[in-house]
Amino acid sequence: MLGRYNDRERNGYITRALDDAIRGYQRDRGLRRDGYLDPGGETECTLCIELARLAGRARP
Repeated sequence: MLGRYNDRERNGYITRALDDAIRGYQRDRGLRRDGYLDPGGETECTLCIELARLAGRARP
């Protein structure tokens, strides 16, 4: 939805393309660039907020 990763490449593994997408998202949002998407972590929470805004469920 954010145009960073083609989920047709989904295979259950962290690929170079997925790692690049995660780190690029972290860089662009001023987050720690560690490549992690920990449950409840800063990257996951930021993604959830951004996706909710895109879906019209949250206000900026």
